Amino acid sequence: MNTAVITVVHGRASHLENQLRGLQRSHRVPDQHVIVAIEDPTVPETVADCGAVASVVRCEATGAHLPVANARNIGARNAISRGAELLVFLDVDCIPGADLIGRYREVAAQHEHRRAVLCGTVTYLPPAGRGGYDIASLDRHRSPHPARPAPPDGAVLNSTTYELFWSLSFAVTTSTWQRIGGFWSGYRGYGAEDTDFGQRAAALGIPMRWIGGAHAFHQHHPVSDPPVEHLVDIVRNATLFHQRWGWWPMTGWLDQFENLALIYRDQQGRPHLRSDPTLSAPCTSLSTTHACCTSGGHPASRGNHCDSGCSERFHGGREAHVEIPEGTLMREISRGMGPLSIDDDVAKARMFHLAQGVLVGLRRCAPEVVIGELIDAAQEFGVSPFVLARALVTAAAGGATTGIDAEAAMAVRRRWGDMLNYDESR
Repeated sequence: MNTAVITVVHGRASHLENQLRGLQRSHRVPDQHVIVAIEDPTVPETVADCGAVASVVRCEATGAHLPVANARNIGARNAISRGAELLVFLDVDCIPGADLIGRYREVAAQHEHRRAVLCGTVTYLPPAGRGGYDIASLDRHRSPHPARPAPPDGAVLNSTTYELFWSLSFAVTTSTWQRIGGFWSGYRGYGAEDTDFGQRAAALGIPMRWIGGAHAFHQHHPVSDPPVEHLVDIVRNATLFHQRWGWWPMTGWLDQFENLALIYRDQQGRPHLRSDPTLSAPCTSLSTTHACCTSGGHPASRGNHCDSGCSERFHGGREAHVEIPEGTLMREISRGMGPLSIDDDVAKARMFHLAQGVLVGLRRCAPEVVIGELIDAAQEFGVSPFVLARALVTAAAGGATTGIDAEAAMAVRRRWGDMLNYDESR
């Protein structure tokens, strides 16, 4: 069975390199590896440096949103045109276990499973040490994500909970892929396309299986909860999903956005962005350990401030409310962005909501989350993550007028000064 691995890439060179090395160590290597590079000219060099054999396909992005669904479809078409009979989709953050390819092939060849969507288990790795991940030893450190089924090696688990489908690691035969029709490309940016794919499979009566032994390892990268930097995408894509399927996905994030006053819901439950939102810092008790206190600092329960300089007003049990007029914040963003262009209206809206998210993160005293997510978000604009992070942190602090915001900005500056002053020329 001709087997193709399909990977979509944008700005994850080190993660792609680890994935390539993982595939090279597989007990059964794929017949093809199709890498779809979204506006990323560095991918061929990364492939060559690893001595890997892969077909790199270019995918253009229009606007500020990454066309992830379309890129996956492009990769599948390319693989099928080269004779692929089994398509294995592997997120660029995932390093395949040694048996992943072999297990997908073995199960897909069985009559009772050949029509099914095959899903693999995933271990989320901690941050890599100074020497990076030891790929050869990963299989000895499996710890599958608890929110997904994890059958033992050699087992196959039937499932009808299609909402749990994820695109980190899955496989389908070419005929099943064509029956589903691929990923719906109407979604732009972040959110909903995986859930939509699962619902399309369910509507067609296509079975879903979880495959023991088809294990992957997700490389660490910073995340935020909720992902406020993807606010616009999530609201838009959730609305599109509701129109297609009649129920709301990502309700946990939507609830958190509403609690943060970033959105409101109308009488029909539809979420809407607030153009001039009132941003609030969630109340937290003194027993809470904040993100900025977990790396050599002191838990907030030990006193009224953190090592990073957060005052008791972050932890003292009261909320801070302040309205940030869009014009004020956009002026600060324009000043902070310097040579970067934000003339496009969609990009302006995206920048505005990103800066709002920065303020929320600062008030929650979570600078690691703020900076880390901005590094990922910068990929959408094709700019240096360090430039964007520095600009938006500066803009968010400058666009606010409260002492809490000023102290939060100072805390970020003290803790992350090296990153904010990073000089890419060195």
